[in-house]
Amino acid sequence: MLLSLKNISKSYSSNATEHRQVLSDINLEIKEGYRVAIVGPSGSGKTTLLNIIGTLDKPDQGQVLYREEDISQLDNQQLASFRSQVIGFVFQHHYLLPQCTLWENILIPTLPIRDRALKNQSTDRGKELLKRTGIWAQRHQKPGELSGGECQRAAVVRALVNSPTILLADEPTGALDQRNSEMLAEILFEFNQSDKITLIMVTHDMSLAAKADEIYILKDGNLALQN
Repeated sequence: MLLSLKNISKSYSSNATEHRQVLSDINLEIKEGYRVAIVGPSGSGKTTLLNIIGTLDKPDQGQVLYREEDISQLDNQQLASFRSQVIGFVFQHHYLLPQCTLWENILIPTLPIRDRALKNQSTDRGKELLKRTGIWAQRHQKPGELSGGECQRAAVVRALVNSPTILLADEPTGALDQRNSEMLAEILFEFNQSDKITLIMVTHDMSLAAKADEIYILKDGNLALQN
């Protein structure tokens, strides 16, 4: 199994008296190469769950296993290394740096790489991805000169430039119109299939979720597989 969540619970406390249980005893297993959708009401904890999978947040209890290794026990330096090598993130907003060109933005994840061969490999990967997503010609433009759809495609390229095993997408089409949403969904599914990247999406778009191999519903802190 590529990824396993075992008895994951998470809560938040705003003060000494208010305590909110977000996730309750979550169990989830994801096979390599699968595309998985997580749906549920706003505020149900979908983003929290995705952040725990991506090691941006830690559970109060439970284990996150990657290829049977408990990554929830790694220290901060190990987690940073794990994220850079294994996880790619795409969010609802592209978060491209406005002062940088598209090309400079997509190469940001390669900056910590010290091995020259690996850095060159990631740079070549960036060129390939920009061409595959149809925005190679815009590589010298800045985000303010691009459309929302082009910026979001650049965000996908940035997430994939280091060849991660898992792509986490949090409402990736939420800020796009229908045409650009469909285009971005096609790009995500193409990389899932051609590059065997495991895709885990949080979405309100049921037409997008319907194209996943598995759909999970998160409600009241509980996760259930949709039959």
